[in-house]
Amino acid sequence: MPSNRAKGSYNKLKTRKWYEQDGYTVYDLELKKSVWVKSRIIYTNCDTAGADLLAMRAAIADDPGEIIFIQCKSNSSDISKATREFSRHPFPTFVKRHVVLWELRAREPKVIEL
Repeated sequence: MPSNRAKGSYNKLKTRKWYEQDGYTVYDLELKKSVWVKSRIIYTNCDTAGADLLAMRAAIADDPGEIIFIQCKSNSSDISKATREFSRHPFPTFVKRHVVLWELRAREPKVIEL
């Protein structure tokens, strides 16, 4: 049984490849931060604007292009947590926000657009 961190990294990579196949350029928004705890450094992950990934597609002819902030989830119970995190940040109206849920052994994710 893989750890939660390994499962999350795997699902984030699958999401990245899934959006890239659709013609998006995808960037990682998860940052590593160092925190001093009891005279030692602990590294922790921190999402930028509540998202794991940023997907962009340039404007071509009639297609105006898109900017999507993506939060990847492995458990359906975590979807509400992702929506709360997205609501804490001021996004412009033209920016889309997706919560991508990868269920166990699924070939395609469930995409929830906010």
